[in-house]
Amino acid sequence: MPPSSLYILEDDGTINFTQPINLSNTTNLSKVMAVSFNYTFVNSTDPAGQQLNRSAILEFYSLPFAGAQAVVDPEDDNIWDICLPPRCNNPSYNTSSKIFRMNVSSFTAYATAELSECGDLDLRLGETQSTYTLINNVSATGTCFNIINDNITLDCRGYAIYYDTSNYNNVHGINSTDNRNIIIQNCTIIQDSTTGQNAHAINIINSTKNTIINTIITTKATGSAAINLNNTQQTGINNTQINASGSALRITNSENTTINCQNNTAKYASTGTSNGIHTLNSTNTLITQCPLAQSGTGNTNAIYLENTTNLQYINGNITTKGTLSNAIKTNNSQNININTNTIQANTSILKTHNTQNLTLNCNNQPATYSTSTNTVPALSLIHI
Repeated sequence: MPPSSLYILEDDGTINFTQPINLSNTTNLSKVMAVSFNYTFVNSTDPAGQQLNRSAILEFYSLPFAGAQAVVDPEDDNIWDICLPPRCNNPSYNTSSKIFRMNVSSFTAYATAELSECGDLDLRLGETQSTYTLINNVSATGTCFNIINDNITLDCRGYAIYYDTSNYNNVHGINSTDNRNIIIQNCTIIQDSTTGQNAHAINIINSTKNTIINTIITTKATGSAAINLNNTQQTGINNTQINASGSALRITNSENTTINCQNNTAKYASTGTSNGIHTLNSTNTLITQCPLAQSGTGNTNAIYLENTTNLQYINGNITTKGTLSNAIKTNNSQNININTNTIQANTSILKTHNTQNLTLNCNNQPATYSTSTNTVPALSLIHI
């Protein structure tokens, strides 16, 4: 061990200062520094801590990671960055002892993190719930993150996930199958392929209690949805921005889905004929503050409901551009409440077949449609 002017030893790690430090007899170190699990902090802006703003060797004990790297919070605002030279030097991680060691040139808050590339997300050893925090943009030729256990949180902290960079089919930005209690938050997800089919940004199958918060999604292939839910229960989606070449939301065989876009317009079908929101064999769906806007001119529907029960779409404008694009289309559905503001449809405003108990309320706002060269009614109601 190098000679030290001050050595701090705690259960969760150490600070070994390597430069002389002058402290008064009344300095209370506990007020200006902290060493806890995967966290070391010295308040070097505090007068009592200014003498501690020196180079040091840090050790972090009992880390749960398969691999680790240094991160720093330079502004003490809980926003972490990868720590590189000259601030952080000689990092090393012993995967057997689970000790991470590095040299630092000065002080703020330091920690370690493991999620700097795509891969499987599993519960860490000894944990009943695990949180993974992204520390940089990541990319994958196919699927980026595959969640393989219950009780997993993925926090991207605004970093981007680029997936499907090699035009593959059936790959995803984030995939979760057969899980419970999954949280995906603060993610920007971008499909990097224009031909990959069924390559959804977020794909959740056979899962219960899913939460998607503060996401920005871009898909570029016509057969790929921004969010695909299949056989899910109790899914909540909040504050999502979508720009999709295919469908914005695809919900199949699912129950109790709640979506609030916070008035962010969900753009869909920039190419092709995918629907904006497509529900199939699903029940108890609440969609609020989700304006829908078709980006391209393909023949499609802003809202397409098949074998759907108990759906509400509330407070959202609808715009379609395709020559044969309907605003709302339903088939074999019941208990449907569409409560919108403005509707601008290139074909029918509402087209229904075998649908019971449907309410359309435009709140005294205009609902316009244009037949162009096609003779179609504003409302087409068959067997309702």
